[in-house]
Amino acid sequence: MDFSDVFQSEQEKSRLGLQIRLLEDCERPVFEGLFSGRTGLRVLDIGCSSGEKTEKVFSHPAVSRVIGLERNREAAEQAQRRCGGERFSFYCCDMNNADFSRKLDSIMAEHGISGFDLIYFSFSLIYMSDPEGLLRDLRGRLAPGGSVMILEVDDNRTTISPDEGKLIPAYVEMMIRNPFTGDRGLCRRLPPLLERCGYTDVRQFGEDIAAGPGEAEKKQCLAEMLFSFIPGDVEILRQQHPDEPLYEQWSEWVDAHFAQLWESAVSERATVSMHPVIVTARLP
Repeated sequence: MDFSDVFQSEQEKSRLGLQIRLLEDCERPVFEGLFSGRTGLRVLDIGCSSGEKTEKVFSHPAVSRVIGLERNREAAEQAQRRCGGERFSFYCCDMNNADFSRKLDSIMAEHGISGFDLIYFSFSLIYMSDPEGLLRDLRGRLAPGGSVMILEVDDNRTTISPDEGKLIPAYVEMMIRNPFTGDRGLCRRLPPLLERCGYTDVRQFGEDIAAGPGEAEKKQCLAEMLFSFIPGDVEILRQQHPDEPLYEQWSEWVDAHFAQLWESAVSERATVSMHPVIVTARLP
């Protein structure tokens, strides 16, 4: 399925920008733990989009070289134009293609990188067709003592209170079954998956990001991040699969309930929250 229409729309780019802002405080202590006391780190950012977050996070004194990989050519080229240079290099590379390993080896050789000190996934591993195979493959691209860091979100812990229309269960179902949102259950399987792939010191972090009464701007940001893409996704799915009853049901639900979902999330008295999950692991 072609995701370009979804991920490169102006609405989605805006949503991703809000996502970076909201997650920054959550990820910072984890990054600081990985960077503390170290220099010359080499980083591989898999699924870097147009590079805004890559540049912001890895413009850190501990980091010397960053390779960003992005399957969308337009986004990868935009990242390279904006901040490509001595520290950052961006490439169009589809991690689901059979030639991924060969292409990554070529990129590493081009930059004289024998191994990465950190391999980072931000809402990207869920889109991989074989995450276990990829994680096994990437073990061989880590330097001694290197780590992986994976950021995902647990949709089952998304809440709106009060949810008088009981709309969140329908939202969670759409997230889980929407082909544009990847394998949403992966975050709960990550610790045993990493151990099975031969990583050690697996650690999980994460606490709710919430906004309640008196936090209108943050609440609006959370609503944009969590819910704004639903009507667009459903419209594209209906166009691509006009005979699919499930997408017809979703379309009817959006027409009947999306406005109520949005108002429930951004109302003054509401509290809306999401639960990011960060998992780190390293080589034995």
